[in-house]
Amino acid sequence: MSNPGALGKPSQRAPEKAGKTDQMSKTVEKARSAETGRFIPMREAEKNPKETVVEKVKVGPTKHRNK
Repeated sequence: MSNPGALGKPSQRAPEKAGKTDQMSKTVEKARSAETGRFIPMREAEKNPKETVVEKVKVGPTKHRNK
């Protein structure tokens, strides 16, 4: 055989690339005021739990779409 990589030997394979987990967005918890709907610091949300809502919000890179 002329292609040694075809045998499947681990030492001759190309290194694996990083998975999709590096490029996907993450979620974080953010606090909102129940009255105004604006984001507020988490410390303030912990002090006033009846007046706030804690949500999971996506953050991170956006998807690039081809037009």
